[in-house]
Amino acid sequence: MASQIPRTLLETEQDARSYLVSLCWPDGHSFCPRCGHEPVYRLKTGRLRCKACAYTFQDFTGRRLGEVHLPCLDWLALIASFVRETAPAEAAAATGVSYNTARKAYHAMRLALTAGALDAPQILPVLGRKAGAPGTGHSVLGIIEKSGLVFVDLVPDIDAQTLLIFKHNFRLRTAALGGVVYTDRYRHYDALIASAAAFGDAGGPHRDQALFVETGHGFWSFVSPRLKSRRGIGPAELILYFKELEFRYNNRDRPLDPLIAGLLCARLGSARSVTEPTR
Repeated sequence: MASQIPRTLLETEQDARSYLVSLCWPDGHSFCPRCGHEPVYRLKTGRLRCKACAYTFQDFTGRRLGEVHLPCLDWLALIASFVRETAPAEAAAATGVSYNTARKAYHAMRLALTAGALDAPQILPVLGRKAGAPGTGHSVLGIIEKSGLVFVDLVPDIDAQTLLIFKHNFRLRTAALGGVVYTDRYRHYDALIASAAAFGDAGGPHRDQALFVETGHGFWSFVSPRLKSRRGIGPAELILYFKELEFRYNNRDRPLDPLIAGLLCARLGSARSVTEPTR
């Protein structure tokens, strides 16, 4: 997929920065991220200072974009690579940043997409505000697809061990693909999914056939080739990766670059997706 951010913004650092700053302050008015007061002024260094509390900050302070210190041109290039689903190592080589930096940028984008989802208030406390890992080891997600839109929910009252009980005692059918175990229909969910690593050596094979999600041509047909191309998905990655897939699927007919850039520039704790409808 070609980048949908105007090519002129990919040519100079000043233009790239102006574009991202405009997403941080869409109405043109900057305000203090600490006290919320609008009277701020710009210092000669380019930083901003609040007239009320004297807090000094940058345009990207308190935003996912500011958590990875990169030139704005590199940020736009990495956003374009992420949209194309380019591997971090390849994106790093093309951009000239380190592999670890590219991974951190990709992680920041996934966190930004998740923060923009409707169920972010339920998911973000599980992820942890920055690390995105604590407490996710046995997370189970539920898939609901209606009218061409998908919702990937965190199912708080079920973990991997509970799925094993359902499998062995209540004959809930399961299959595996790309390091992910998925089930047949359960309650109002088309499927439940969990990282295969969360089961360890327990549970036996997951080889049932003709599960509900496999019979359609919607979200699961979108997900399947992506899972096959991965070596596996660890328990800590599961939520962020499937929220990314939810975002991609629900916006599959829209340019993703500006949407992702906008979510990266949203203030932490205030991101609201304008790309997903209410249920």
